[in-house]
Amino acid sequence: MRNVTCSSCGKRYDYDTDDFCPKCGSYNPPADRRARTSAPRSQPQTSPQNRSRPQTPSGARPAPVRTPAAKPAAARTPSSRTPQPGSGGRRPDGGVRAASSRPPWELQDRKPIRRPVLGLTLLFLGVALLSIVISQVSQREPAPEPGQAQASAVLTQGGFADHALGEDFPYSGWTLTVETPWEPDLPASSAIPEGRCAAVDLWLSGGARIEGAQWATPYLILEDGTQVEAVDDAPLLSRQLKSAGVYDIVPADAQWEDPLYGQLVFFVPVDAAGSATLVIPAAAAQDTTPTLHYIDITLPWTEESSSVAEAVPEPEAAP
Repeated sequence: MRNVTCSSCGKRYDYDTDDFCPKCGSYNPPADRRARTSAPRSQPQTSPQNRSRPQTPSGARPAPVRTPAAKPAAARTPSSRTPQPGSGGRRPDGGVRAASSRPPWELQDRKPIRRPVLGLTLLFLGVALLSIVISQVSQREPAPEPGQAQASAVLTQGGFADHALGEDFPYSGWTLTVETPWEPDLPASSAIPEGRCAAVDLWLSGGARIEGAQWATPYLILEDGTQVEAVDDAPLLSRQLKSAGVYDIVPADAQWEDPLYGQLVFFVPVDAAGSATLVIPAAAAQDTTPTLHYIDITLPWTEESSSVAEAVPEPEAAP
């Protein structure tokens, strides 16, 4: 698997599966096709179990760090040794002594003794053993591909589940963690929608391809009942968010990148404040209801406005 990051929209995807970016259609060659003179940049290793929370006093977030999956050791293939052609290990004279050097009892007529060639015998035994092993292996069922063993269990789930911020919980056979939302400092651009931006950090590990699954977009339920969907499949907007240190993702992206780190991005009305409920649907089969994961959050600017109100003293009443 060769994971690449789109230079146009910041999308991470598997180059061996998609030659072009599935989000914006740009072509991004993998690292092994670049010039050998370019020195690779070292990146810190990050994992959901041992990670440092990004500190963003100015609203920027670090780029996700991808850890390449370890390659399995190449299996050794059994080798058979073929006997060298020639005398079969005998002496040049055939191992027969001259008649003058034989003792009297060997001068009598005897039937020749045929000695088996040890090398050919071992070769035949090796071929027979190898054929038995091949027949046993061919009768076994092929091992399922990554994600197939989980897909049957994932696609039959339903209902809902409540979770807390910072909690690691199972999601579509993977592990998902949702962290405290924050408000990024976005540049002025016509590609950015109206409203205030709330970014929710997301960590996913154990991702794999799940065939035959449909993915619903995560959404927020505000206090007045309004539902706001997360940003998804918007290449131009993704470029603007990337310049501000925001990497918009959805859980389905974990099929192409593991582990996956990024943000669920929401643009909510300017007057929205207070608490909200984040809803993340799991993978589901076609025409079925997915499992819904609920996480209660607080819009980031609500805490800022309340802290400012506490810091400003109320004016004293005139005597």
